[in-house]
Amino acid sequence: MRGMGRLERVYKIGKLLKERKAMPFAALRSALGVSAPILERDLGYMRERFNAPIEYDREANGYRFGAPRAMRRRRPARRAAPVSPATPLLAVPLAHPPSQLDWLIS
Repeated sequence: MRGMGRLERVYKIGKLLKERKAMPFAALRSALGVSAPILERDLGYMRERFNAPIEYDREANGYRFGAPRAMRRRRPARRAAPVSPATPLLAVPLAHPPSQLDWLIS
């Protein structure tokens, strides 16, 4: 038997949080049949990608949907200059400054 994919888990997390006032982390884990790191990644993915207002309610000891969050604007991608055979390689500007690529190296 194959486990659920991320999209299926995200859908099920959303459904579970809508049905209940608050759901403990352990209950979410057992309902999905996943490890703690996978559930943490899925909750973070939902917050970042879908702007889901998932928050932890200390009094209810569980996760729930909170008030909708404001949408974050994404910066438009910077386009690199077109390269022709006559353009020296060092004259072509980088699409991303090296400081933005530091996370890739470390």
